[in-house]
Amino acid sequence: MHISLVARLYGKPAKKALEDESLVVQVYEPLRRAVVAEVRSANSGRASLDALLPRLDNMKYADSLKSKNTEAFKRFCRLYRGRWTGLRTSYLDAVPAQSVASLGGHPFSGKFHFCAQTTGGALEYVYVHASESGDEELAALAELLSVVGESRHRCERGQVTLLDLRTGTLLRPPKSFILLRKRLTSVLAIGSLIEQAYSKR
Repeated sequence: MHISLVARLYGKPAKKALEDESLVVQVYEPLRRAVVAEVRSANSGRASLDALLPRLDNMKYADSLKSKNTEAFKRFCRLYRGRWTGLRTSYLDAVPAQSVASLGGHPFSGKFHFCAQTTGGALEYVYVHASESGDEELAALAELLSVVGESRHRCERGQVTLLDLRTGTLLRPPKSFILLRKRLTSVLAIGSLIEQAYSKR
């Protein structure tokens, strides 16, 4: 089960969460790749975005989706372009097999989109997000990313960065997380059963 689906189940009815998840990865792929391209080499992201936006042409409300990708990328350039000095790793590209993250014995999939060093010398693991999400959903997603960071990258919570480009906000995992992890473990347990049920339809 993917981390964005777990986060959606945390704050939405199961059927709606599953329907949303089938689109989110495709819809914001141009944005994610454009952001990574921009971090890798300044002023290269827009060309990447323009090359990838036509992939959305066969989707419902394609013009609106293209506009959302474009506005989110502009927001990234305006607010965060100078935050990182260079790309360390792109997890959108082919990388060696990575360990499976789990919470309460329940495995889930998901990964950061890139790792880069800030101008202050700190290493950050970044997840690019742009879909409409409530505060609870974002907190759940950030906490799941912290689990990925701990188990897969041995990074600290302060290095986990959820970049919400719908609002232009940079989020960290919540400081109080014990109760949140317990609730997420329950969601994972129930969600895996729901996912199996829907996959058989």
